[in-house]
Amino acid sequence: LLVIFIVLFIVLIYLMILNGIKANEGKRIKKPATEGLKPSYYEEPEFISFSATKLADEIKNRRLSSTEVVEGYINRIIIQNEKVNSICHILFDEARKQASDADRVINECYDNDDNVINDLLDDLPCFLGVPCTIKECFSVVGYPNTSGLVARHEKN
Repeated sequence: LLVIFIVLFIVLIYLMILNGIKANEGKRIKKPATEGLKPSYYEEPEFISFSATKLADEIKNRRLSSTEVVEGYINRIIIQNEKVNSICHILFDEARKQASDADRVINECYDNDDNVINDLLDDLPCFLGVPCTIKECFSVVGYPNTSGLVARHEKN
């Protein structure tokens, strides 16, 4: 009896998945959030391939600014999101403000002769100024949290 129940359960799940695939076949549930946005440039900067630790080092040592890095990633998102539709909510303005704030804090760690004031630089968070994306399965106050479920698309 248990085996019959398990087989029926598996068949039911299979049919639900198959029906869901057919219902959405060839359709986008939601348009890309970046639709209509145009990138500032199309050539990808070299730092796009850097690791997070290398980016952090480049930003802290002012070889790159956080603002420059964020703009590079915004351009990449605009270009790539049309294909993959993985960025659901655009927070470009917030990212730009946080990058500007990070640059200001880092610049305060240098004196007028561009010498590092070590105590200040060492106390900064290790990934200060490095951009990242946050999946919707993590709750962030004021932003949607769908956990990948269409039924939760309007939940904050």
